[in-house]
Amino acid sequence: MRVATCLIISLALYSTDLLADTAACPRELERAAEAAIPKAADWPALHQAFLRYRNCDDGAIAESFSDRVTVLLVTQWDDLSQLGQLLSADNSFADFVMRHIDETTDPKHLERISMSARTRGCAGLTDTTCTNIRTKAEAAERRLRAMPK
Repeated sequence: MRVATCLIISLALYSTDLLADTAACPRELERAAEAAIPKAADWPALHQAFLRYRNCDDGAIAESFSDRVTVLLVTQWDDLSQLGQLLSADNSFADFVMRHIDETTDPKHLERISMSARTRGCAGLTDTTCTNIRTKAEAAERRLRAMPK
């Protein structure tokens, strides 16, 4: 009886969490995020998307955010000063960027990011941020290599 009661309470709490997540990101906002995130062409645009859609940062939306973070790192490596300014001004955006350097992205992007951080440095970012970016990219690469094919 005690186990059944615990199970019922756990399921109720889990269901409440699911409803709360849905309420935090209503379907209309989710659709808008799906359309807007891939269009973020620079760091300020991605920061605006983060501010607007951060409550939707799960599943396919999270993968889209990860794709944008790594694409921007690859394509705008020579001008990381915009990113550096945003990271300095918004710690939650800094956490977001680091969280989205992950194994859901293109492995070639991860390789280019870690190589660039190692060989070219990160002008416009602190040394700690540069090291964190490299470490996150390398860890994601290792996780990808460890996955069964």
